Amino acid sequence: MMSDLYLKFIESNKLFWSGVNKKDDDNGYLLYEVFYSEPAMIYGITKTALMIAEIKKLKPVGVESLNVSSDNHALNLSMNENVIGNKKDFLLSFLKNILPIARCFNSIKTGADLLHLNIGKYRVGPYLYDAILRALSIPVVNILDVKIKKRVILELCYFFYFKDLIETKNIKAVVIGDNVYRYGFLFELAKYNGVECISPINLNAYTLRKYSKFEDFSLHDRTPDNTVLDNLNMEEVDMYIDEYFSKRFSADIEQHDVLKAFSKNKRILSRSELVEEYDLQDELPIVIVMAHIFSDAPHAYPGTIYDNYHDWFYETVRC
Repeated sequence: MMSDLYLKFIESNKLFWSGVNKKDDDNGYLLYEVFYSEPAMIYGITKTALMIAEIKKLKPVGVESLNVSSDNHALNLSMNENVIGNKKDFLLSFLKNILPIARCFNSIKTGADLLHLNIGKYRVGPYLYDAILRALSIPVVNILDVKIKKRVILELCYFFYFKDLIETKNIKAVVIGDNVYRYGFLFELAKYNGVECISPINLNAYTLRKYSKFEDFSLHDRTPDNTVLDNLNMEEVDMYIDEYFSKRFSADIEQHDVLKAFSKNKRILSRSELVEEYDLQDELPIVIVMAHIFSDAPHAYPGTIYDNYHDWFYETVRC
C-alpha cells in the first residue's frame, strides 16, 4: 500500500509530466522499457526517455513487465500514461505467435542450442542464455531442467511480443537501460529494423550511447570514439586517472560496485592470515584468480572465447 508521501509524489509527478501525454503520434513513437524494481531506476530511465522523445518530437511509449508492482505501475503512469505490457496484450501476442514459439522451444535441447538460437535474422541466443543465468542465478546452462524450460518459454514470449511492436508499429527510437538480458531483445530488433537505439543509461555517471547505423551495433557500449581519443590532452588525462583511481580505491565514488569493493568495512588479509583461514600450504606460492560474477551477462562483450564466465574461470585455474 502506498504511503501518503508516495501518493503526494505520484500526484506531483503526474502534474509535472502531464505535457508528454498530449503529443500526437504523427512523427512516430519512442519505445522505452521500465523492467525495474527500484523506483529510482524507473524514474531515471523514464526521465531520460521522455527528454529524448521531446527532442526528437516522438510520442513516448513505455513497456513494463508482467510482474510490475502496483507502486511501480503508478509511478510509470504518473510520468507517462502511454504504458503497455499488461497481461491482455501479452496473452494476445502469445496466442498470435504460439506456433513459432513452440518451434523455437522444441529446437532447444541443450545449453549450446540455447546459446546459438537464431530466430530468422535475429541472433537471440546470447541474450536468452544470459537472461536465464541472471534470472535463476546459475553459472552455466548445460541440461535444461523444468525451471530453465519455464524461463525459456517466458523469455521467448517477450521476444515475440517485442518483435510485433518493432515490426508493426511506427517506432523510430528505442531507449533501454541496458543492452543485455531481456533488454537485449530490443537492442537486436532495433539493429535489424533501422531503429535508433540509446543504451545503456548509466545513472551513476549519467552516460549513454547512441546506436544509429547498423555497424554501430557491433561495438561495445564502452568502445571509445577515436575522434575523441585523438583530441585528448594526455597530461590532463594522466592527472584525471590518478585522481579517479585514488577516489575509487578509497570508496569515494558513489557507485554500487565501488562501494561494495572498497568499503572501509572490508577485511584486508595478510598472507599468513590467508594461509591460516583457508588452510593453505605455506611453502607454496599463492595465486588468486579474479573471477567475474558468473551470472552477469557473459555475452555482453563481443569476441569472448568461452561460452560463460564459469568455463572461463575453470579453464584459467586448470591452466
